[in-house]
Amino acid sequence: MQGTRRQRGERRRRLLIEEGDHSPSLAGGQSPQPSSPRKMTPRTEFGNYTDDALAERQPRLCDLIPWRVATLVCLLFGGVVLIVAVEFLFIRLGQQPGIYSPDQLRPFDPGATGSLASWVGSGFLMLTAFLAVQVYLLRRHRHDDYRGYYRRWLWVAAVLVVGSLDATTGLHQLLPPAMRVLTGIAVYGDGTIWWLLVASAVIAACTFRSVLELRYSALATIAFGIAMTGYAWAALMLLGLVSAPQEFDQVVMASASVLSGHFGLLMSLACYSRHVYLDAQGMGKRPRREEPSSETVEQDVESSAPAALPDVLAFPSSADEQASTVAVEDSAADASPQIEEAEDALAVDAAGEEDDTTADLIDELAGESSPPRQRLSKSERRRRRKQRRRKAA
Repeated sequence: MQGTRRQRGERRRRLLIEEGDHSPSLAGGQSPQPSSPRKMTPRTEFGNYTDDALAERQPRLCDLIPWRVATLVCLLFGGVVLIVAVEFLFIRLGQQPGIYSPDQLRPFDPGATGSLASWVGSGFLMLTAFLAVQVYLLRRHRHDDYRGYYRRWLWVAAVLVVGSLDATTGLHQLLPPAMRVLTGIAVYGDGTIWWLLVASAVIAACTFRSVLELRYSALATIAFGIAMTGYAWAALMLLGLVSAPQEFDQVVMASASVLSGHFGLLMSLACYSRHVYLDAQGMGKRPRREEPSSETVEQDVESSAPAALPDVLAFPSSADEQASTVAVEDSAADASPQIEEAEDALAVDAAGEEDDTTADLIDELAGESSPPRQRLSKSERRRRRKQRRRKAA
């Protein structure tokens, strides 16, 4: 009996899954067609997965952009906690004398290549490169980017990927000896500054135009400023120009500065990708329009106000009707001489126009019959007629 009930329950659940089609329907009740050209098996024939496993139900790539404020706050909190945990772990383990040897503490040493701190920094840069690609995928659809500046974000992503590899492998250490051999100059001591100069020049050339776009997002600009501050402090410590306080370890401070720079870049691209995503979806902030002053509003209201309409519902009295009739007759009597004068003037003008037209025809016929040298234009003939009228007057 129990086995029969279990089988009935499983069949009922499978029927409910097959009948409950939650997939989005198209116009006319049609089901969405798969993007792949391969022939798909009907849904009634496969029962290993529900409809939620279809490609239409899976998250899109742009869904990974942290466009919610809560997501940005969680990302910020998680990154800060991770940096503090990495540095605190090395300090705590180093304070246990006689338990761990230096070789055993090497995976936790922030200054060692391939340590936990270097892998954390590499992860920060790789996530930043992913966000740069997301910005590229959205920015390429912008209308006013006629020169194709969106392609620069691919260069930004490439530089970040190279930086991520260098954070774990230490490839930059090969550059100072090679530059000393090529140039024969050891800049600033052992030539450590060589890789700083070359890396700064390459990064500035590839990312300068894209970095200028960060100014449209205040949060991205602030995060980028923090990142540059962390990198600058780490570079000054590497060159020996500045040093951390005595109560802090120099290696830990330098590592924390570098990790702060990596994480600042991550937050900067996260904020800017959020800005681009919201702008593309029409949810971004629009520039405020200047509100018109009170004087302008009053003038517009006065100019647009309609003229006062007569009260059509009020019926005039007999005295008002007689007064209006007398006024209309008086105005008609006064206007009759003016109307007659206007009619006479119009008649004179019409006669003058007819005379001018007749004179033009006569002059044209005379001009055609005259030799080519004596032929006059229409404007000259009119000018001569005016002169004749003035002399006759």
